[in-house]
Amino acid sequence: MSYFSDDNTRQWTHYSVSQIGKVITGSTPSTNDRSNYDGDLLFCSPGDVGEKKYISSTEKRVSPKGFALGRPLPPNAVIVTCIGLIGKLGIATTDMITNQQINALVVSEGFDHEFIYYAFENFFPEYRSKVSMQTLPILSKSEFEKLKIKVPVLDVQLKISSHLAAMDRKIEHTQQELNALLEQRSGFMQQLFI
Repeated sequence: MSYFSDDNTRQWTHYSVSQIGKVITGSTPSTNDRSNYDGDLLFCSPGDVGEKKYISSTEKRVSPKGFALGRPLPPNAVIVTCIGLIGKLGIATTDMITNQQINALVVSEGFDHEFIYYAFENFFPEYRSKVSMQTLPILSKSEFEKLKIKVPVLDVQLKISSHLAAMDRKIEHTQQELNALLEQRSGFMQQLFI
C-alpha cells in the first residue's frame, strides 16, 4: 500500500496521547444507591470492551441520575482498559459513562478516531508484554497521556482507517459464514450418530 511508502512515512509524527485529544477516566456511581442503576443509559466496564470494535450496548445500565454522577463520553470516544488486562479497545457509538478501570480518549480535530483505535491496537500488545509481570498492571491517566504513537497527516489517517475498516467488515462477514458452516456441520454430525 502506498500509505507506507518512504515519502508518506517520513511525514508521520510522534504525538503523546494528550496531544491527540482529551483523556477521561471513568468513575462508578455509588452502587449503594440503587436509583443510580437499572436505567437505559450505557455504563461501560472492562467486560464490555474488546469483543467488538464498536460498543453500542453494555451489561450494566444507569439511570439519568447515575449518568450525571459519571464522566460522560461522546460517540466516537476511543475506550481503553487500563487496569488488569491493559489495552482492550472499543469505540463508543453513543453517549456513555465508564468505570474507573477505563481511560477514554475524545479525539481532537485533525485526528481520526478510527485511525487512533487502530494505532492503539498495534501499540498495546507490546506495551502489555512490558507490564505483564506486575501483580495487577495499572496504566494511570497521567501515564496513558504520556504514551507516544506515530500518526500521519489526516488524509492519510482516513485512507488507512477506511482500508482497515473494510478489512474488518470482510473478516466479520467471513466469520459469520464460518460460524454458520460449523453449526450446519454439528447438526449433520448429530443426525448421523443418533
